[in-house]
Amino acid sequence: MSKELAPTSDPVRAARWLAALGVKAVAVVGHEPSLSRLGGFLLTGRPEPVFELKKAGAAVLELGERNTLSALYTPKVLRRLGR
Repeated sequence: MSKELAPTSDPVRAARWLAALGVKAVAVVGHEPSLSRLGGFLLTGRPEPVFELKKAGAAVLELGERNTLSALYTPKVLRRLGR
């Protein structure tokens, strides 16, 4: 795992790391509040949560000129998709 994606990492640092890689989409799965802060920063430019990521949930963000939240999956939905 990259130190930029560690739970204690600064969302700005993580976003710069993703941009340097040229990532076009990212699925975030992990621990709160780190991921909501990263998602908030990627979507609004401020490291404040704009969505709630439930434990065992996932969010998919498309990265580009305008970053967008393309999906937010609850654990229940992910379980159904896994069947």
